Amino acid sequence: MLRRQFLATPLVLAQSRSTPYTICLSGEASPSERRAAAEIQTHVEQMCGARLPVVMEDAHPQGPLILVGRQPALERLGFEIPFETLGREGFCVQTKGEHVAIAGGRQRGTMYGAYEFLERLGCRWYANDLTVVPKRATLQIPALDIVQRPGFEYREVLINEASTKDFAARSRLNGHFTELDASTGGKVLFEPFVHSFYALAPPAKYFGSHPEYYALVNGERRQERAQLCLTNPDVARIAIESALEWIRTKPEAEIISVSTNDADGACECENCRRATAEEGAHSGLLLRFVNTVAEAVGKKHPDKLIETIAYRHTEAPPNKARPVANVRVRLALSGPCQAHPYELCPHDKYAVDFLKAWGRVTDKLYIWHYMTQFHQALEPYPNLDELTADLSMYQRNNVVGLFLQGSYSKGGGSHLADLRSYLLAKLLWNPQQPAQPIVTEFLRAYYGPGARHMQEYLDLIHREVRFPPRGLGKTIYMYAGPKWERDFVDKARAIVGRAEAANAGTGDAMHRRIRKVKLSTDSVELFEAMRLVLHKDRLGPVDLDGFWRKWDRFSKEATALGITEWHEGVPRETSEQEYRKIIRNYDLTILQNAHLRVVVAPEFAGRVVSIGNLKTGGKNALRMMEPDERLTGAEALGGLTLLLHNEHYSRTFYTPEWRVQSNDGVGRMVMEGICSNGLQVERVLELSAAEPLLTVKATVRNGGARPVPLAIQSRFEINPGDREHPTVDLVFRRRGGSREVTPILPARGQNYGDDFFFADERPDGEWGLINPSVGIQLVNRIRDDQVERCRFWWRGRSRNTVALGAWSAKRMLASGETMTFETSYLAGREPGGTV
Repeated sequence: MLRRQFLATPLVLAQSRSTPYTICLSGEASPSERRAAAEIQTHVEQMCGARLPVVMEDAHPQGPLILVGRQPALERLGFEIPFETLGREGFCVQTKGEHVAIAGGRQRGTMYGAYEFLERLGCRWYANDLTVVPKRATLQIPALDIVQRPGFEYREVLINEASTKDFAARSRLNGHFTELDASTGGKVLFEPFVHSFYALAPPAKYFGSHPEYYALVNGERRQERAQLCLTNPDVARIAIESALEWIRTKPEAEIISVSTNDADGACECENCRRATAEEGAHSGLLLRFVNTVAEAVGKKHPDKLIETIAYRHTEAPPNKARPVANVRVRLALSGPCQAHPYELCPHDKYAVDFLKAWGRVTDKLYIWHYMTQFHQALEPYPNLDELTADLSMYQRNNVVGLFLQGSYSKGGGSHLADLRSYLLAKLLWNPQQPAQPIVTEFLRAYYGPGARHMQEYLDLIHREVRFPPRGLGKTIYMYAGPKWERDFVDKARAIVGRAEAANAGTGDAMHRRIRKVKLSTDSVELFEAMRLVLHKDRLGPVDLDGFWRKWDRFSKEATALGITEWHEGVPRETSEQEYRKIIRNYDLTILQNAHLRVVVAPEFAGRVVSIGNLKTGGKNALRMMEPDERLTGAEALGGLTLLLHNEHYSRTFYTPEWRVQSNDGVGRMVMEGICSNGLQVERVLELSAAEPLLTVKATVRNGGARPVPLAIQSRFEINPGDREHPTVDLVFRRRGGSREVTPILPARGQNYGDDFFFADERPDGEWGLINPSVGIQLVNRIRDDQVERCRFWWRGRSRNTVALGAWSAKRMLASGETMTFETSYLAGREPGGTV
């Protein structure tokens, strides 16, 4: 914002449905400037009934003029428009004498100026279903001298409601996923949007003949869930060729993505390791590669930008490399707590440190900011305090582009989507303005007489996360909302009920808006009701029939409101199929001796759901599934599982149908699993009579006709304790006898990790997890002849999943061949310690 000044005498634009004014356009007017003129004409007519004629400048119109866009008449009439400072999106709105000038950058600036002008006249575009155009018998223009430029060059709110053409244009958004077109000055278009490595050098095309183009990870060249070899000159050559081809086939794209895949798996070849060591971070090697591509592209296309992403293993900034002029780095931090302003939240110190460090690396930083609960988009997500504070923080730290990722399902309807869209669009244009007046204005317009109750509702949901004394100080993350207080649903329903009563008789549109808020409130109760709980003889919800009755009502209302997704990218129908499959009662089979009680739910993917040491109170050492998780796959749903993979890094599993073959109840259980591809599994669980030890032995036979690639994993997730105050330590016995204890939760920086250990890096016979606050210890004993590699995987984002996986070597199992895998679990003592 350059200046904003209000002068004295207003101009009368129209009176008694008549106007002396003419809209004047240059013959060189851009499509968006023509749209600007049409929008002024339409809205003024709606306000006062007077239709402004639109003429071209070469017609030499007489009388008072509204000059739209750059044209010689501006100078002739004495306007001083600082075009050299406005760029393509800045604008100036001025009055001089009886004339008005609305002019700026031809691409979108003049159009944005027209919307600013109309807002000064009282027009608002709050949402796709709410435009406010005030009625005026006399329409006056205050004397104006306004110059504005956007707070960020790239502004995207990835919410379905924010993506429509008219809303995005009028709200001054310009993002890739909007429906903006040539008539609105286009948009900031990427090609492709992100995660482009395998598009630059497709494995299907090159891996067979040139595996050296792809990342060397743990001694293997990988073409799945990994990266490229960034020091291979042929990879840079191919990437340049691909980028140039993308520009040729999509010349309207402004930004070409040269960015890592959505995975870890950085290359570990000698050259890549050396470059990474020189830079002190993986991002340094990435930037060197991206700069090479950018310099080559820039020679032929100086108007194009190259964008890359600092994400996961490339989040940390480099020591030496700096982006060249046509490179934008987009920092995508997936770990921060989203409840509080980053600079105030102790969980987000690492994020602020990374932001500030990247702001020193480049003065043109982009941000990918997550702002929804991806597993339950309808659940209330109290992050408005965080968002409104952090947009201005970003601007202070050399951020020039923001991608705010919310829920983008085609049906829309995520929690408070319209409020978020309106508020964030305003703040992206000017992040230094106060947020609460925008919120208050929106609530009054959107919820009418119920507005004060909706403010009360906002205060209630934010009470869960605001720091004391204003709130309870809880955390939220991109995959987990807060653990709601027991009285939350009742209080929220009462408030929303008062809003609904206040709006009685205001019409269907207002009623529908309240219904969406009610549905979000209902989702809290619904998803808690699906929680699987250990009962005496079953694993299942407290009231399964009651849950499905609630579900049917909830689903019917969601359908009526047009909602198409609960989870990111997953149709509601698919989610319901998952729920129907998993949310049920499971019979339990129990092994118990003097030391241990082991509870198995055979039909729940053969999962051991509880291990309790009877000498230390019998508390379950295993994590139970949370109800707001995605209910897919056999891996990350808690407990102790046996997983059959086609390779070590794949998310593909062979999923047996399990049944108990025999169980003596005290020492030995035999389970049988049959896979659709012919694999037959015998899984034996045995309890030791001497100590609290469970041994799991699996024998897999290929009963099919074709060879099957197979790697076996035995994996457990430890009970992390209280959701807001988890405590988990990793205990690792090194070869040579040393014993290391590493605190994992609560997270003390980045709140996730994923590490594999091979050969002499593997634990020396055992490793384990401890929850010291509740006295839980679970030790995984391994044998070198059985366990080829170990994996330590954890997330500290409220769900607090910490898992140890022991893996076999990968084999191609021929028809009729068998493969065995054995590991064991000791409950109640630390590795190298005593019971």
